[in-house]
Amino acid sequence: MRILFVGDSLTEALPGCSYVDRVCHSLPQVECFNLGLRNDTVISLTKRLERSDLPRELDWVVVWVGVNDVPCNQHWSYRVGLQLLSVETATDLATFEHWYQRLLALLKPLTRRIMVGSSMFKGENLPRPCNDQLDQQAVLIQRIARADPQVTFLDIRSHLVSHLNGHRSAYRSPTAYKALWEALTVRSQERIDQLAAARRLQLTFDGLHLNSRGAELVANLIVQAIESQTTPLDT
Repeated sequence: MRILFVGDSLTEALPGCSYVDRVCHSLPQVECFNLGLRNDTVISLTKRLERSDLPRELDWVVVWVGVNDVPCNQHWSYRVGLQLLSVETATDLATFEHWYQRLLALLKPLTRRIMVGSSMFKGENLPRPCNDQLDQQAVLIQRIARADPQVTFLDIRSHLVSHLNGHRSAYRSPTAYKALWEALTVRSQERIDQLAAARRLQLTFDGLHLNSRGAELVANLIVQAIESQTTPLDT
């Protein structure tokens, strides 16, 4: 089986724990390609893949992108960082749908099946306008998937939310500088989980990027979806 993963830092696992590695270790006779890249939006991901020499004859492409298209009320350093990186965001649903459809059109000739996931939340303490926007984005992604027999929708967002129990920490990286420093220095699973515990976070270590428990939940959900739609001839 050949699987391509495309997305942002959650897929690249920089920072955070890797759900991709867990998926690939759980499936037999699998060849995995990880094209996740930090800061990617649906626009930058699509443009990057259009310039890339992509693997072909795939069994699955897993798409998890969209959280960076929805801004939060963040420290000014985040806004400056995005401007310096010239990151294009699809901040309204019509623009997001256009680029998401363009992304799927690029990927469909490469693979037998595509799996698309609803976006990650921003902060485990969910009530905030940007998470309401991400809820709307998830509904749109699900509608796009349901209209295409080649595409399977996976509600990663709801699955993770259902595992947030009791007190939900409001912690999020306060500045882009701190987020960048941790991306460069926090690499081991042990350190990631230590930070998560210190910040009373359950599935992430900074309110967005996955700790080991979060990565395990995402990986298990993807593996179950793949196994439920895979016949012995596919392996």
